[in-house]
Amino acid sequence: MSPARSSLVGAVWVVAAALSYGATNISIKLSGAYLTVWQTALGRFLLGAVLAYVLASRLGLDLWGRRRGILVVHGLTLTGAFLLIIQAMRLIPLSEAMILFSVWPVFSSLLSPWLAKEPTTRREWPLVAGVVAGTALILWPDRLGPGLNLGHFLALGTGFLNGLSVVLIRLLGRTNNALSIYFYFCLSGGLVCLGPLLAQAGPLQPASGAGWLGLIAVAVLAMGGQVLTNQGLKYLKPSQSSGLLMIEVLSAAAFGTLVLGEPLSWRLTVGAILILGCGLALIVLPGGALKKANQLG
Repeated sequence: MSPARSSLVGAVWVVAAALSYGATNISIKLSGAYLTVWQTALGRFLLGAVLAYVLASRLGLDLWGRRRGILVVHGLTLTGAFLLIIQAMRLIPLSEAMILFSVWPVFSSLLSPWLAKEPTTRREWPLVAGVVAGTALILWPDRLGPGLNLGHFLALGTGFLNGLSVVLIRLLGRTNNALSIYFYFCLSGGLVCLGPLLAQAGPLQPASGAGWLGLIAVAVLAMGGQVLTNQGLKYLKPSQSSGLLMIEVLSAAAFGTLVLGEPLSWRLTVGAILILGCGLALIVLPGGALKKANQLG
């Protein structure tokens, strides 16, 4: 595969992943009234594991993979990120939580040289900063709250864990298929969440049809986003993928504007231009993806 084609393939995978993640966030938001945190989490992990197993069986793929220790570490890392952001959203406004979460490309770029041995170039740093600036423009509230609390630090922790996860996926993608990586995430998350679900006072399963529908939507869309991300990171570096993955934020904002009737502000417009423009530039940057993205394939 030529460098240009390899870069294009990676970009398509990552954009699809971002849209799937955006739909996941919308589903979590809409189903929040019908599901507890542990129902949402464990349901996502169990259904995701079943779907991954069925797809792997049909495609003849090995789910158990290689470098299993790193597979487990990655699974626990993403599980922690998922649980932290849900709890952060309960303690601070959604906009503040997402702003703090959106710093993860910075963590990814900082960790990539140490773990993946792929340094972020001087040309890429301003583009990563532009993506983060665009996200902040879209989500930054008109005024801040009265002060910091635990939720702010949980959201920052989510950003760090998500950035670490992207770098680990880059490592694992060299020897594992996308479904195997996601399967380990589901197994790790399921084991972590099983105890708290059994210990909670409420029912173990959703109490309504709306709850079941929301749970299935979250599980299917989340699995789609993770598998697509895993596939895209076989062709692109974490710093190059981070901009395109921020389309997740753009898609959620568009849903709020077009469906929920939220106003279309100048911050949303400028932020969208920054996210899409910087994300595209990370792909076509001379010396970047066009020359290096095919090194694994």
